[in-house]
Amino acid sequence: MACGFEALLGNEFHGRDIFCYGPNMILNGPGYIDGEGGQSCAGVIGAEPGEAGLTGDAYLAAMSFSLSHIWRNFGIICAWWVSFIALTIFFTSKWKLLGEGGRKLLIPREKQHKSKYLMQPGDEEAPAI
Repeated sequence: MACGFEALLGNEFHGRDIFCYGPNMILNGPGYIDGEGGQSCAGVIGAEPGEAGLTGDAYLAAMSFSLSHIWRNFGIICAWWVSFIALTIFFTSKWKLLGEGGRKLLIPREKQHKSKYLMQPGDEEAPAI
């Protein structure tokens, strides 16, 4: 899951500029205009002091993510998917359904001999032995 998250973030934020607005700016409030007057981005990981924004690559680097890991992570996800499918096919092929063979009602061996004696040989409704 982490590989997929890193790949998605790397693809989304590479080459982007992220600008800070409103509550993410230091020196925020009435009388301050966004991007002017020495304001800087606060509360956003990877932001440089004194800057009103940051690049997507700086944001990724602050979280130890890298654009170069996108295809590696994609390969890892594909390998996990293939192994999951292979294991699912292998283990579900080992299942035996009730209709594949054998009786549906299994009588324990110690009780089976009693049922033979309960059936009378002259009974018309008794199944053939």
